[in-house]
Amino acid sequence: MPYPTITPARERAAAAVYGAVAGLFLAGQDDAAHYVLHQLDEELLQELHRLLDGDIGSDIDQALAQTLRQRFDGDLAVAPATGLRAVEDQAPPQVSQEAVARALRVVLQSTVAQQILRSATLGDLIGDVQAVCGRDRVGPVEVLKRLGNEVLSMAGRVSDPAPYLAKHVRNYDPNTLS
Repeated sequence: MPYPTITPARERAAAAVYGAVAGLFLAGQDDAAHYVLHQLDEELLQELHRLLDGDIGSDIDQALAQTLRQRFDGDLAVAPATGLRAVEDQAPPQVSQEAVARALRVVLQSTVAQQILRSATLGDLIGDVQAVCGRDRVGPVEVLKRLGNEVLSMAGRVSDPAPYLAKHVRNYDPNTLS
């Protein structure tokens, strides 16, 4: 009688995270999904990427895995062989306009994020965030969070927060405190 094989705990944990994150994305709770993903350690993150890149059985699972890969948008880039986040000699991941829009929804109050997403100057903010993402090899959430709570809360009090944030993203200097 053959003995049943037991899936290692890290694979089971990655499958559980996959299910939870997929559920959050499908429920429109992108901010919660990104929060979960940003809390993962490197080993579990690598296992999750292996699961996403693996041979997933059904067409629905494959479509969901593709959607999740797109949703990560480089925020969780892992070097394939090492499990380490993107290293200096790799090209920075392209950050989509949708990734910037999601980052705005994650970092800002929903009313402020919606005001920015309807702004005529949204394109400038997106371009500035994308440029900093590429330059500093970070995701759009990190670009916005590094502006600090004072700048982010002030965005809700100005008449057009998109150019206000774009200016701060462009002028951000990590060597000075905001």
